[in-house]
Amino acid sequence: MTSNYFKTTWRHLVKNKFHTAINITGLVIGFTIAIAILLMVYNQLDFDKFHANNNRLFQAYQFFNKQTGPEYSAGFGFPAAPVYKAEAPAIERSSGFLYGGNNAVYKDKELDVPVMLVDEDFLSMFTFPVVKGNKFNPLKNLTDIVITEYAAKKIFGDEDPVGKSIKASAGNGLQALTVSAVVRDFPKNSSIKFDALARIENRGDYPADKSKWDHQHHPVFIQLKEGATQLQAESQMREINKRYLAEWYDDLKKEGAKPDKSGDVFATRLLPLKDIHFSPQIVGSGGTVSKTQLYTVLCVGLLIILIACFNFINI
Repeated sequence: MTSNYFKTTWRHLVKNKFHTAINITGLVIGFTIAIAILLMVYNQLDFDKFHANNNRLFQAYQFFNKQTGPEYSAGFGFPAAPVYKAEAPAIERSSGFLYGGNNAVYKDKELDVPVMLVDEDFLSMFTFPVVKGNKFNPLKNLTDIVITEYAAKKIFGDEDPVGKSIKASAGNGLQALTVSAVVRDFPKNSSIKFDALARIENRGDYPADKSKWDHQHHPVFIQLKEGATQLQAESQMREINKRYLAEWYDDLKKEGAKPDKSGDVFATRLLPLKDIHFSPQIVGSGGTVSKTQLYTVLCVGLLIILIACFNFINI
């Protein structure tokens, strides 16, 4: 019975070669487009999930419930990261992430190498594996600089970069720094991008502004302790803010700000790292994609497959 069915189908396909070719071509094109769409959607939904501590990593942001409506900011001052880590029991590690400059000089050769300034904890928080050099604490010293494989090739060619000195823009003009480690290049689906990392304390205005909460210019990332919750950390940061930023609460209330449903006119809140790519409302988070749009595109891909299959079945 089955054999007869296949024979009949085969004779029909051979008899209508032109229509068969068109429909098979349509089926192949449909599946190709659908697979491309599925891979694109998967890549977007998988953003920032490669970090080992992914479920404990967050970006901090500030919420203001102003009279004109809620406002959000990802900018913090220098004291935020170290103070939150030191005074919030739920927080294990923290780091700022601040642009330092765009230049590197080696053997009188000047190159375009963006340098990001971070705290010592940064490479212990995020999974950017060290492939050469200090694997345990590559940003221990203020004179350390960590570079990616791409930057290592660009600056040093085939030379071993570890232990070599370069001049790089680390927030205070060109500074002499020593390459302590080379890390693997970041994946394409990473919201955090850099070619080189140096300590945030190297920035020229750090000594004068290290205690100034109101000089806000960079994002802050947080890693919670094992077993700690986002709500615990946010509650603890709320108390820290009341100690260091009491005047902010007073100013907002004078301007007519009212508490939101959580009772806050101002608060530091946490955005899970896996949601950063989908959160354009948090200024500076790098959110560029809407999940609704992604699911819409996914539905289009599935529809293409269904149409292609329907056309093929009805040859």
